[in-house]
Formats: sequence, C-alpha cells, structure tokens
Amino acid sequence: MLSQQLVNAAVLGSMYALIAVGFTLYFGVLNLINLAHGAIYMIGAFVALSAFRWGQKFELPLPVLLILVSIIAVVFSGLIGMIVEKIAVKPLRRAPPLVFLITSIAVYLVLEEMVLLFYPDGGNPQVFPDPFGQKTFAIGTTIVGYVQVFLVSVAVLSIATLHLIITRTELGRAIRAVTADATGALMMGIDVDGTISRTFFIGSGLAALGGIMEGMNFGAVMFNMGFIAAIKGFTAAVIGGLGNVYGALVGGYLLGLMEVFTSAYVPSGSAYKNIITFGVLILCLVFRPNGLLSRP
Repeated sequence: MLSQQLVNAAVLGSMYALIAVGFTLYFGVLNLINLAHGAIYMIGAFVALSAFRWGQKFELPLPVLLILVSIIAVVFSGLIGMIVEKIAVKPLRRAPPLVFLITSIAVYLVLEEMVLLFYPDGGNPQVFPDPFGQKTFAIGTTIVGYVQVFLVSVAVLSIATLHLIITRTELGRAIRAVTADATGALMMGIDVDGTISRTFFIGSGLAALGGIMEGMNFGAVMFNMGFIAAIKGFTAAVIGGLGNVYGALVGGYLLGLMEVFTSAYVPSGSAYKNIITFGVLILCLVFRPNGLLSRP
C-alpha cells in the first residue's frame, strides 16, 4: 500500500534529514566536508543505548526515560562534536580541503575504535530496546507503529526548533552571517570561532537524534553504522544544496522516499537501495552540483 510506504519513508527520511543538516551546517560555516560526522551519529546511538539500559534499572516512567535518554545522548554527542572541532577542525581551517577530508576520515576511524573500547562486541548488532513494545495502531489498512509516530514527532520538533534557532536567535543570526561571509562577520564583531563551535554542537546533537532513531526503528545498532549514514546524509545534503539547511531537509526526505519506494516496488529492490543512493549522489554532483535549493 502506498500509504504504508509513505509512513516508512517519513521515518527513514527523518533520519537522513537530521544527519544531513549537520553536513550542511558545517559546510556553511567552513566550506569543508566533515565525514567524522558519521561517527557522531553512531556515538549518539550507543550513548542512548547505554542510557536506556541504565534507566531501565530504575524503572523510570516511559516519558521520563525517553526525555532523559535523548538529552544525555544529544548533550554528550554535542560535546564530542565541539571537542572534534577544537582538536581536528580549527587547526585545519586554512588547510587544503583534501587535507581536511583525510583528517576527518581519520577522526571518524578513531571515534569508531573508541566505541569498541566500551562495547568490545560492538561489531555485532546490539539490540536496541523498543520502549513501546512494538505496539501499533491502524489507520484504514495502514499499520503505524507507536515508535514510528514518536520518531517522526521528534524529528519534526527538532526541525522546528532548529528553524527557530536559525531565524529568531542571536546564534542563528551569527551562523547565517558566518555562512554568508566569515571575514565580514568577524569585522562586524561576531565571535566566529564560538559560532563555529556552537554550530558543531547543534549539528552533532541532531546527528545523535538520527542515530537514536535508527536504533529504535531497526531494533539494533552497530559500531560501523556511521559510515553508510554519513554517505546518505551527505547525499541528502548534496541533493538539497550544501550550505542550505532547508535543502538538507528536503534532500533527506526525498532520499528516504527513493529508498523505500525502490525496496517496495522494484523486484529485489532492497538489495539495490544503496546503489540508488550512490547513483543519485553521482548524478547530483555531475548535473546539479549546487543542489535543488542552492545556497543563497
């Protein structure tokens, strides 16, 4: 059923949109591609998993547990993102893009291996608890899981909060100014370094939410889950237009639609969904490098 696939696409697209926003925020303030972002996505999922296991020992009420887990994962991942920015990004801002790209891959690998120190069996799927116990309800012939409603609601709330930050706050104005002209923003008295650091906190926090969503939606997480997530998040950002937050959101949901429809309506389509992702990335870079909503 079409409606069933649209529900699935909404969840998958939300995951891609949240990680894509980080890529586009970083590109906006730095004009660089940060592939270490995928590791933050993975770290958010594992921190949430640890927090879930800890919280269940105290038999906390479900709403309290969900809020607590999300806050812990977002804040921890945001701080990791800020540390990465201070250690590996700030010293290389004026380095050739290739140098930064290679460094970001190295940082990704370091973070990935660090997770294995705490989860030695992280190479195997780690069961991620479903706080809703796989409960569902029906809208006509469409079956919707409680967890799906929760995940899409969290994504919408996060996107709305990001919109308010970008458009209504001093930090948002600073981010837009640095994105438009970092040198000019510095001359106008804007704390460019602080703005970039806080941008990494926001992007990393959103990536953590994406990682939590993957864990809840698929019921498991792995230490190498960040690589494919990074590629798909980057693809979504390219589709929408690197540097454009709203373009990243559009790209994320479009990519989710393409993958779900390919899996549902193409024979053996689930085997080709990653091929679709890489194919779309290549086509966008060749024919529409500025994306559907190019950066203003």
